[in-house]
Amino acid sequence: MINTDFLLSVKSEYKRLMSRKAELMLDMETKNFPDEFKDNMAKQIDAIDKQADHVLVMAGMVVRQLNV
Repeated sequence: MINTDFLLSVKSEYKRLMSRKAELMLDMETKNFPDEFKDNMAKQIDAIDKQADHVLVMAGMVVRQLNV
């Protein structure tokens, strides 16, 4: 049986990461930042994507282990 608290924490972490990504993307589009700031923000967005992928992969690995 999969622990629902674990799945809820994964969902919460993923939502947190995606919310931060959305904030950064909105700021890049709507605010007049210098290009160097926008480059840094783009790097942060890429890092968030990698973190989100990692969260999902690790959760998948845990679920797979629990179902075996």
